[in-house]
Amino acid sequence: MDKRMDMEERTNRKRILIVDDEASIRRALERIIKRIQGECSQASSAEEARSVLKNESFELVLCDIRLPGESGIDLIGQILS
Repeated sequence: MDKRMDMEERTNRKRILIVDDEASIRRALERIIKRIQGECSQASSAEEARSVLKNESFELVLCDIRLPGESGIDLIGQILS
């Protein structure tokens, strides 16, 4: 029974991608997300985020607006299209 509950809890957790070039911001957000039983992945650039998104799916993407090389707004537009 405990194993089944663990599997159910894991499948009910929301998957969140954090995209920010500042490692301290990514770590802080990850701590908060884990406290509320979420699962997250991190990316430090738009390019890295696109690579992660090719292999994984997420319910939410938290994205910094100012990323090196490319706007976070542009990245979100690409994700939504």
